[in-house]
Amino acid sequence: MLFIKQTLSFLLVIALGYWIYTLAINQEKFKNKLTPNTDGTVVFSGTVISNTSECETGNCSIILQNEKKVASVIYDSGDTYCLNTAAVAKAKTIAPNTKAEAYGYYEYKNDQDIIRTCPKTTYYVQNI
Repeated sequence: MLFIKQTLSFLLVIALGYWIYTLAINQEKFKNKLTPNTDGTVVFSGTVISNTSECETGNCSIILQNEKKVASVIYDSGDTYCLNTAAVAKAKTIAPNTKAEAYGYYEYKNDQDIIRTCPKTTYYVQNI
Protein backbone atom coordinates (compact mmCIF):
# COMPACT_ATOMS: atom_id res chain seq x y z
CA MET A 1 0.00 0.00 0.00
CA LEU A 2 2.87 2.37 0.80
CA PHE A 3 4.37 1.68 -2.64
CA ILE A 4 1.08 2.69 -4.33
CA LYS A 5 0.90 5.95 -2.33
CA GLN A 6 4.50 6.80 -3.17
CA THR A 7 3.93 6.01 -6.85
CA LEU A 8 0.79 8.15 -6.97
CA SER A 9 2.58 10.99 -5.18
CA PHE A 10 5.46 10.76 -7.65
CA LEU A 11 3.07 10.82 -10.63
CA LEU A 12 1.22 13.79 -9.15
CA VAL A 13 4.48 15.72 -8.77
CA ILE A 14 5.46 14.89 -12.37
CA ALA A 15 2.04 15.97 -13.68
CA LEU A 16 2.14 19.20 -11.69
CA GLY A 17 5.66 19.95 -12.93
CA TYR A 18 4.62 19.34 -16.53
CA TRP A 19 1.59 21.60 -16.11
CA ILE A 20 3.75 24.42 -14.69
CA TYR A 21 6.28 23.97 -17.50
CA THR A 22 3.55 24.09 -20.17
CA LEU A 23 2.06 27.21 -18.61
CA ALA A 24 5.45 28.93 -18.57
CA ILE A 25 6.15 28.03 -22.22
CA ASN A 26 2.76 29.37 -23.36
CA GLN A 27 3.22 32.62 -21.45
CA GLU A 28 6.65 33.10 -23.03
CA LYS A 29 5.25 32.35 -26.48
CA PHE A 30 2.61 35.08 -26.23
CA LYS A 31 4.74 37.56 -24.30
CA ASN A 32 5.81 39.35 -27.48
CA LYS A 33 2.39 39.22 -29.11
CA LEU A 34 0.84 42.59 -29.91
CA THR A 35 -2.40 43.47 -28.13
CA PRO A 36 -5.15 44.30 -30.63
CA ASN A 37 -8.00 46.73 -30.05
CA THR A 38 -11.47 45.32 -29.41
CA ASP A 39 -12.25 45.58 -33.14
CA GLY A 40 -9.24 43.40 -34.04
CA THR A 41 -7.04 46.25 -35.25
CA VAL A 42 -3.64 47.43 -34.09
CA VAL A 43 -1.39 50.46 -34.59
CA PHE A 44 2.33 49.69 -34.76
CA SER A 45 5.28 51.95 -35.50
CA GLY A 46 8.96 51.35 -35.95
CA THR A 47 11.86 51.34 -38.35
CA VAL A 48 11.36 49.80 -41.77
CA ILE A 49 13.68 46.80 -42.04
CA SER A 50 12.57 45.79 -45.53
CA ASN A 51 9.90 46.52 -48.12
CA THR A 52 9.02 43.75 -50.56
CA SER A 53 6.96 45.32 -53.32
CA GLU A 54 6.82 42.49 -55.89
CA CYS A 55 3.12 41.82 -55.39
CA GLU A 56 2.76 39.58 -58.44
CA THR A 57 5.02 36.94 -56.90
CA GLY A 58 3.55 36.96 -53.41
CA ASN A 59 2.76 39.25 -50.50
CA CYS A 60 3.81 42.86 -50.65
CA SER A 61 4.98 43.56 -47.14
CA ILE A 62 6.94 45.88 -44.93
CA ILE A 63 8.82 44.58 -41.92
CA LEU A 64 8.68 47.07 -39.05
CA GLN A 65 10.81 46.81 -35.94
CA ASN A 66 10.82 48.88 -32.79
CA GLU A 67 12.75 48.42 -29.55
CA LYS A 68 10.42 45.62 -28.40
CA LYS A 69 8.80 43.88 -31.36
CA VAL A 70 8.84 43.05 -35.06
CA ALA A 71 5.71 43.05 -37.20
CA SER A 72 4.95 42.25 -40.83
CA VAL A 73 2.64 44.70 -42.55
CA ILE A 74 1.02 43.03 -45.54
CA TYR A 75 -0.28 45.77 -47.79
CA ASP A 76 -1.14 43.59 -50.81
CA SER A 77 -1.47 39.83 -51.03
CA GLY A 78 -0.86 39.68 -54.79
CA ASP A 79 -3.36 36.90 -55.39
CA THR A 80 -6.56 38.81 -54.59
CA TYR A 81 -7.75 42.34 -55.24
CA CYS A 82 -6.75 44.79 -52.52
CA LEU A 83 -9.58 47.14 -51.61
CA ASN A 84 -7.18 49.67 -50.10
CA THR A 85 -5.32 50.92 -53.19
CA ALA A 86 -4.21 54.09 -51.38
CA ALA A 87 -2.31 52.03 -48.78
CA VAL A 88 -0.69 49.97 -51.54
CA ALA A 89 0.47 53.07 -53.43
CA LYS A 90 1.82 54.73 -50.27
CA ALA A 91 3.49 51.60 -48.91
CA LYS A 92 5.43 51.00 -52.13
CA THR A 93 7.18 54.37 -51.62
CA ILE A 94 8.34 53.70 -48.07
CA ALA A 95 12.07 53.06 -47.96
CA PRO A 96 14.08 50.89 -45.56
CA ASN A 97 15.72 52.60 -42.57
CA THR A 98 12.88 55.12 -42.28
CA LYS A 99 10.22 55.37 -39.57
CA ALA A 100 6.72 54.20 -40.43
CA GLU A 101 3.40 53.49 -38.77
CA ALA A 102 0.78 50.94 -39.75
CA TYR A 103 -2.85 50.60 -38.76
CA GLY A 104 -4.81 47.55 -39.85
CA TYR A 105 -6.36 44.20 -39.09
CA TYR A 106 -4.18 42.17 -36.70
CA GLU A 107 -3.48 38.46 -36.66
CA TYR A 108 -0.91 36.29 -34.92
CA LYS A 109 0.15 33.44 -37.19
CA ASN A 110 3.16 31.13 -37.09
CA ASP A 111 4.62 33.07 -34.14
CA GLN A 112 4.50 36.32 -36.14
CA ASP A 113 2.62 39.56 -35.63
CA ILE A 114 0.88 40.42 -38.92
CA ILE A 115 -0.97 43.61 -39.80
CA ARG A 116 -3.13 43.65 -42.95
CA THR A 117 -4.13 46.94 -44.59
CA CYS A 118 -6.15 45.61 -47.56
CA PRO A 119 -9.52 44.83 -45.91
CA LYS A 120 -10.60 48.48 -45.33
CA THR A 121 -9.78 51.84 -46.85
CA THR A 122 -9.41 53.34 -43.36
CA TYR A 123 -6.32 51.18 -42.71
CA TYR A 124 -2.96 52.71 -43.58
CA VAL A 125 0.79 52.48 -43.64
CA GLN A 126 2.71 55.75 -43.71
CA ASN A 127 6.01 57.42 -42.93
CA ILE A 128 6.23 59.21 -39.60
